[in-house]
Amino acid sequence: DGMKRELEKVCKKPISKNELARAKHQIVSGYEMDLQRYSSVAHQLFANEICGLPIEEFFDLPKKFETVNAADVLETAQRYIHLDAYTLCVLRP
Repeated sequence: DGMKRELEKVCKKPISKNELARAKHQIVSGYEMDLQRYSSVAHQLFANEICGLPIEEFFDLPKKFETVNAADVLETAQRYIHLDAYTLCVLRP
C-alpha cells in the first residue's frame, strides 16, 4: 500500500526540487562509483554497442541526468505507471 501511495503521488504532481536534486545526486554518484570496476565499464560499452549508441553516450550520461526536471519525471510517470493495471507479487520465506 505504501508503494502504491508513493507512485500515485509521483503521477499526480511534480516532485520537489529537493527530492529531484537528491535523486540526481544518488543516480550520478552510483553510476560513477559503479564505473570504478572494469567489468561495469565493459558492460556499459558493450550495451552501447548493442543498442547502436555512440561511445560518447557512456561519458555524457551523468550530464544528461542533470538535465532532467520535475516536469520530465511527472510526464514519464504518467506515461508508464498505470495503477489501474498492475501485478502485485508477494514474496515470503
